[in-house]
Amino acid sequence: MANYALIDAIGTVQSVVVWDGESEWQPPNDWTAVLNPETVCATTGWTYVDGEFIAPPQADLESAVEG
Repeated sequence: MANYALIDAIGTVQSVVVWDGESEWQPPNDWTAVLNPETVCATTGWTYVDGEFIAPPQADLESAVEG
């Protein structure tokens, strides 16, 4: 069993599921299941571009508090 990121049609990770990669299961229409490497651990909100997971930008919490 491994973690698979569910990627929508525009490349955004919408969810993560545990799947063996072989049993009969399909992601929702227009989504793709991509093996989520243990070294990355992509989750909801990440993007998947050209075979690479990209983390979302981090909010600058300090400036948001000072706002």
